[in-house]
Amino acid sequence: MKIHNKELSAWHKKHKKQNRQKLLIVGLVSLVLVLMGQWITGVFLMIGFYLIHELLWSDHIFYDPKWHYQYNFNRAEKKHLVLTLSKTIHISLSNLPDNLNKKTALLALQVNSHLSGYLLDPYVLINGQAQFFERGVSGKRYLNLSHALADQRIEQNGDIVLEFKHCQNVSVSGCFYAFNNPELTDKNIMLIAPHADDAEIAAFGLYSQYPKQSFITTISAGEIEADHYQQLCQNDNFQAGQIKGLLRSWDSQAIPLWGGLSPQQSVQLGYFCLSLSEMAKHPADEIPSLWAKDYNPQLFRQFNQYSLHSDKQVKNQWSYLVADLVELIEKEKPQIIVTPHPYYDPHRDHYFSSLALVEALSQSSHQVETFFLYTNHNSHSDMFPFGKANSLQSLPPQFEPRENPGQLFSLSLKPQTQQHKLLALAMMHDLNTPLSLKKYFRKTIQHFLIGRDNCPYGGDDYLRKAVRQNEIYFVCDYKQLQTMLEDNYFGYR
Repeated sequence: MKIHNKELSAWHKKHKKQNRQKLLIVGLVSLVLVLMGQWITGVFLMIGFYLIHELLWSDHIFYDPKWHYQYNFNRAEKKHLVLTLSKTIHISLSNLPDNLNKKTALLALQVNSHLSGYLLDPYVLINGQAQFFERGVSGKRYLNLSHALADQRIEQNGDIVLEFKHCQNVSVSGCFYAFNNPELTDKNIMLIAPHADDAEIAAFGLYSQYPKQSFITTISAGEIEADHYQQLCQNDNFQAGQIKGLLRSWDSQAIPLWGGLSPQQSVQLGYFCLSLSEMAKHPADEIPSLWAKDYNPQLFRQFNQYSLHSDKQVKNQWSYLVADLVELIEKEKPQIIVTPHPYYDPHRDHYFSSLALVEALSQSSHQVETFFLYTNHNSHSDMFPFGKANSLQSLPPQFEPRENPGQLFSLSLKPQTQQHKLLALAMMHDLNTPLSLKKYFRKTIQHFLIGRDNCPYGGDDYLRKAVRQNEIYFVCDYKQLQTMLEDNYFGYR
């Protein structure tokens, strides 16, 4: 079954309408009870409805969990496996291809939620390591077996053991996919981060495992939405945005040191947050910041130890951004570039960062072999990746079976690397702004009533979403990336 954008939009509108109807009915009933003198009952009804809403209906999942994930892995090594319909499944290594410890491996099967899985987060233990699903799941999902296959302990019994919690496998057969992992030794790696923290969210594990080979290019200063700093600046938008932009620029330069990079292995370009789409539409025009018109990107480059030709005369202009990227590519000569996925990461700055990269590559004499595409934002759910921190990251929701070019790469992170990634994100100023009262109550209620963990290092959801046992990248070449950007451009006009 193919699910297209119109069907997704229709389901989302229907879901929002149903929530409004529930609220209206409960509100009317409560009002009638109050008018009848039963105000205590009416108040408790409203409180009960609020608690039920926060527990059952507040997850930001913009699709029906009963829909199948649709991936078209035409270039993967495939094998069909016979499965047992039980809570625990044993998969013998003798039934799988050889040399899987150096491959990324997935198992596609049908997962159906138990009744408890509508309240508690359903998951599967893969040799004791948890991968979570949406509550109420009932459809095809992809289990990430890579981490288990790379584990030396699997050799003791020769089995992968799947244990389903609050859900069950209902497939009598599953499709096994294997992808050769890319060779990273002695490869120059450049990370494109639209904002400070994107490199850490997507790829701290990657660059901290290969620190001498890595270089981080941060595109924007992230100066907008500086409300948290207004009180410090007597409600002066200009000063508040300046402080936020400088703090995030500092973060983009200082925190990679924690991952083993030197100050010369990262650069902050200082372009303005959420301005890249306008820059692309009007490439010869200088686009002002949304927060204050008097900013200049040069302000946010002051912490750089890396020099660019445009430093003294830079403008917030598409032609300058592309020229900066050309210069960086020519100097650093990356064989691998890590950049946002045009399909699965819909943030405007993320899309146009990848678009600027492709334009720069078309002007550069240096040829890049491989691209790793990451997803920090997901259009179908801002709960993704699902479940607790330090669990396995799964594939993003996908309902239209586009061919995924090249291969999939799941990079395993050791416990110490996960710990260091958490601390790197906890250092980020933008991930430490106070939660709204509504979010604070929601997290507190869900923690005590359905056991969702709260991170002791902060309330921002990226501390849960980003710190996982693995990082996932879709791997492609230049032409494939260019095609994906062209296919998806209509959504940003």
